[in-house]
Amino acid sequence: MYICSNNNCWFTNIGEAFIDLGVKAIVHNLAKKDDAIHYACVSPMSNTYLPESASDRAFRNDAFYEPDVLFLAGMYATSEAFINDGSCITYEFAKELRKKGKQIAFIGVGGENYTDKEKSDVLRGMELLKPLFIITRDKKTYDLYSDYFECKKGLDCAFWLNDEYNPSGLEHKNYIVSTFNRSDEPLELTDREHYVHPWHFQYTLDESKTRYLSKNNLFVSDSPYEYLTLYANADKVYTDMVHATIPSLVYGTPVKYYQIDNRRDAFESLDYIHKDDEGFLYIDKRLLDIEKKQIEEYALKKLNEK
Repeated sequence: MYICSNNNCWFTNIGEAFIDLGVKAIVHNLAKKDDAIHYACVSPMSNTYLPESASDRAFRNDAFYEPDVLFLAGMYATSEAFINDGSCITYEFAKELRKKGKQIAFIGVGGENYTDKEKSDVLRGMELLKPLFIITRDKKTYDLYSDYFECKKGLDCAFWLNDEYNPSGLEHKNYIVSTFNRSDEPLELTDREHYVHPWHFQYTLDESKTRYLSKNNLFVSDSPYEYLTLYANADKVYTDMVHATIPSLVYGTPVKYYQIDNRRDAFESLDYIHKDDEGFLYIDKRLLDIEKKQIEEYALKKLNEK
């Protein structure tokens, strides 16, 4: 059984890479229990990176690959993911696979706006795909769709990152990470000597990002592993990014999250995350591992039923 992960936009948002690496870890964990399971990945990003004049000649995954199950992980419970006019390549690929008798599964899936319009669009798309299973990444998504489809309340796939890559304990000089890519960095954190400032949206970094470019110790890479090494070994992390918070939690780095939007429910809805007196978050790794195993067991059961 070939499980194919639809890899997302790593170079437009490195947090998507953290999700995809988590999916890889999940499938490899499943394969340890069932050696018939194999992993592959595809990506529709050629259309994003090619100039418009050449985009109609982009390599199309659906013309070449036919996995037994397509895993869709991350922010797929959105209106954009289910645009029914042919412009959403992933949705078109998924529909073609279903016509051929293949299966679609959503794992660690969440929304963007959590509005009635978004819900309506998602329900219409889900009804067409009839997914093998839906595992949500947060309680808000579960509450929206569990009355319509069989759902399991689960976790963001980035919580599996340490199964795939764990650089904790690397010898290093002391440093603190401050990742504010969606809002202004708080004044009390600016101009600190040992602060590193990662930027997660590499593709759109240009001269207009003056507030970021004016900082010292800027960090940008095309490799998700370098970002993860930063978060795993930092003394502390301050951030407004969900996918800077989750890696920090997984690697045991104290992290203070500054609230931006509803996507934070991916970790705030977990009852085994604790906040200390200074506002830093920590996770109970034993309880996290228990939930991860329960999710894997559910996914394996559904895959064996197909």
